[in-house]
Amino acid sequence: MSDDLPQSAPAQWFDFRAVGPDFVNTAPTRYVTVSSIDAPVQAVWDAFCDPASWPHWFPHVERVVHEGAPGVGMIRKSWVAGCAHDETMVIWDEPRAWGYIINKATEPLAAAQIELTTFDPLPEGGTRVTWTLACEPLEGLSFLSADRDFPSFLQAMLDEAMGNLARYLAAPKPA
Repeated sequence: MSDDLPQSAPAQWFDFRAVGPDFVNTAPTRYVTVSSIDAPVQAVWDAFCDPASWPHWFPHVERVVHEGAPGVGMIRKSWVAGCAHDETMVIWDEPRAWGYIINKATEPLAAAQIELTTFDPLPEGGTRVTWTLACEPLEGLSFLSADRDFPSFLQAMLDEAMGNLARYLAAPKPA
């Protein structure tokens, strides 16, 4: 599958300012959502690391590809609801945390943005997933949420993703 944008996608890219991992704590705007899934941490981590799986369980994700070896510095490209993103992994602590900055996107989402996801084991064997979106937002950040409150939209999206992921992980896989 080509990493090029679909023909119908806009040609304009919006560059984001490069930030380091500490931006997750220093960004002017932070959204933190928490959900849980009845699956072990390693299984959840493995699904997050499998780019081909994302369209099966994360809402609005059309495609994800990775360039380079897994870990810090890996390039991740994603297509979400028609918006293309070029991202760099800046946090990789298997199987506990991963985070990436957005280098550029085809929507003016933010001047700078980092997303951090952490995976914590629950006493009953499931996983608590915490998703932090930290940014210096621009007018395009909420393009998917329409008229909904953005934090509520993100929470609903993570809850839907974890429900979908639970079904995806439980489904029989082709031999």
